[in-house]
This record gives sequence, structure tokens and C-alpha cells, in this order.
Amino acid sequence: MKYPVTLLCALLLVLVGCKDKYIARYKMYEAVYMDPETFRSSVAFEIARPVKLRGNIYIKDNYLFVVETNAGVHFIDNSNPSNPVKTGFLKIPGCSNIAIRGSVMYVSSLMDLVCIDLSNMAHPVEFRRLENVFPTQEAVCLKNYPKIAVESSKGLVVDWKIKEIEEETDQIQYSGGGNGNGGIMVFEGDVMLAASNGNPGSGSSGISGSITKFALAGDYLYAYDMGRLIPVDVSNPQFPVPAAEIWMQGNVETLFPHGDHLFMGTTTGMLIYGLSNPAVPHYISSVSHMRACDPVVVEDNYAYVTVRSSGFCGGNINQLQVIDISNIQSPELKKTFEMRGPYGLGIDQGTLFICDGEAGLKIYDASQPEDCGNQLIEKYRHIRAIDVIPHNQLAIVIGENGIYQYDYSNRKNITLLSEISIEQ
Repeated sequence: MKYPVTLLCALLLVLVGCKDKYIARYKMYEAVYMDPETFRSSVAFEIARPVKLRGNIYIKDNYLFVVETNAGVHFIDNSNPSNPVKTGFLKIPGCSNIAIRGSVMYVSSLMDLVCIDLSNMAHPVEFRRLENVFPTQEAVCLKNYPKIAVESSKGLVVDWKIKEIEEETDQIQYSGGGNGNGGIMVFEGDVMLAASNGNPGSGSSGISGSITKFALAGDYLYAYDMGRLIPVDVSNPQFPVPAAEIWMQGNVETLFPHGDHLFMGTTTGMLIYGLSNPAVPHYISSVSHMRACDPVVVEDNYAYVTVRSSGFCGGNINQLQVIDISNIQSPELKKTFEMRGPYGLGIDQGTLFICDGEAGLKIYDASQPEDCGNQLIEKYRHIRAIDVIPHNQLAIVIGENGIYQYDYSNRKNITLLSEISIEQ
């Protein structure tokens, strides 16, 4: 049977393009600008609103705080975890990390460190701003899309909006995390985690998840900014004082303080720094791995590291790694357990939580650390889990579509207490 030439051409266009012409369809980030004066005068406490743009979670006393990346912080009264109540939204342009000591919340707002008075939770206010503490900090991109060129003359980049691009091209072009079908190139990004972490702290500090570049240890707040660790003396919470920055080896992604040490997850392994002189953390030891994303938590003599490969992370491994740190000078990788694509994790008194992305939330018995990956207690496949805070028998889990709270006081009967939806 013979077909008209125009029909043949149309069929070929769908498959491979007609006359060497192809359709490239992809997404890019376009900058959202704000002038510096407006940027530094926009902090305001507003009425509660739906949670959007998944960010970090943080707990302090009876409150749950959820960072809305680049926009601000949701305040949630969590005195009854079965019925959390959103009480307001603190608008802070360029927000990405938070930590709380006493009644002061420290917030990274692009290049600035902003201090918020929380003595009245119904009316938090900015009382101090340290400018240019993080000179190279940028607005966070949540996905691995390319960026349209920034025009600095338009002001500070405080956020990114996604722009759909469709254009004709002479050749099939695949890049980044893209995949092509029938002459159409589609660039889809892997999720990037905004940064904010902490350990089950002592005294009057709060607790955050495992994915962070902000961490409180003793009288210091530690922040990572593009190759530099920046210690900030918060012994007087009202008057934070930045110390000299320390240039780091490796690309640090997460910080986790434990005792007199600061554990850092990097794209090439785990670093351990000593805090005997808290103003000048010093290198002690490390454990290396192939390139991948790498949050870490610690309990007793073991560090637990999730290693993920995709998108921003690179590499080709997805594992839980169990590292013996009893000899802090010479940590030893003891066991690896295969995972699907792990993100954040948390541990509390031998109960280990792994946020394994599309494979869901996994809970393990880690009473025998080197066998923990074989001791699955429960799995929740419906949650595309990103990060978790387990503390005092309550696990707060943030996923792509919601924030979930579980009572794990009885590990044989783990109970869902509440769910807060996240709008896409």
C-alpha cells in the first residue's frame, strides 16, 4: 500500500524528526528578583497558610517548624501531635536553614543571618540581622533544571520559577537527567534537598532532620557556605558573633554534631572534625565512597550514612552504610545494605528510620548496628519520604506530599497520629 508523502513525513517527525528537525521540550529555572532594600525589610509574621515547596523540618519544645524553601517558615503548634495546628507563617525571602537556641531562631536568608525573637510565639519578630555572613549563598533550586542566565542588575535572586521551553532544533540533544523519545528531548530534574539539620540536642536547642548545612553544638552555630565552614558564637543568643571561616576539603552537604565532634556528609564521603576548640574545628578523620549524596546521623559508637546516586548526586550506588567510630581517629566501614534511593535518616535509642525515596519510609531495629539492614520492622511504601526527626517515641516524617507523625513507643504497633498535606 502507498501512503501520501505528507503522512509519511508526519510519522517520521514523531519518531525521529522530519528533514533533520526535532522538537526540544524542557524546563528551565527563571530567576525571581528583589531589590536589596526590599529584601532586608520584608520579614513579617502572617496568618497561617498551606504548606508548599517541601523544605526542612525542625522541632523545639511543643512546636514544629517547616521551612518553605526561599519563602519563610511555617509555625505549627504540635503540643498534640494527633492534631497539629498551624499558627502562622514567618515570611523571610531567601530562607533555607533554621536553628533555635533558647528563644532565638537563627535563619539563613541568602547571604544574611537573621535573628528572630520567639519569646512570643504568636508574634515572632526580627531583632538583629548580620549582613553577608554567607557571601556566596544562593536561592535554593529544588530540582535539577538548568538556569536561564541571571541579570544581576535586576537585583538579588530570591527564588526560582519554572519556565517551560519548547524549541525546534537540528539535532536531538540530551543533557543532565533528560531522556528522549521520538525526537523529543525532555529535561526532568531529580529532587534536591534544601539544607537544614541537627542532632537530638541538649539544653535549650531544638532538633532538626538529617539534611542540613546548619547545626548547633554547644555555644556555636555551624553553617556551611560554598567550601567554607562558618562558626558563629551564640553563647549570648541575642548577640551572635561569627568567627573566622574555615576552608573545607570536599563538597559538604550535611552537618551533624555529636558530642565533641562534627560529622559532615560530603559528595565523596564522611568527614569528622573535632570541636575541642569550637571556634576552630579541626580535621580528625574521614571515610570515602564513590560520588553520591551523603547525609549522616550518629548514635553511640556508630555512624549511619545513606548514600544516594542520581541527579545532583552523580555516582551509581544507593546504600545504607554503617561505620564504627569507636576509634574516632580511624573510623571503619563495617556494613553496607542496598537501598532504592535513600535521602534523610534518623535514629533514636536503637530505632533507625530511613527515608528511601520512592521505596518509602523504612524502620529498622538497630540494637545490633552491624545487622540493622536485615532487621526491618515496618515499611510505608505510600510515602515518598525525604527526611525524618525521631525523638521521644515520635517520628516526624516529611515527604513529597505531606508531613506524617508516627508514635513508635510500641514498635510492634507503630501508629500514624496525623498528616499535614503539602501542596504542589
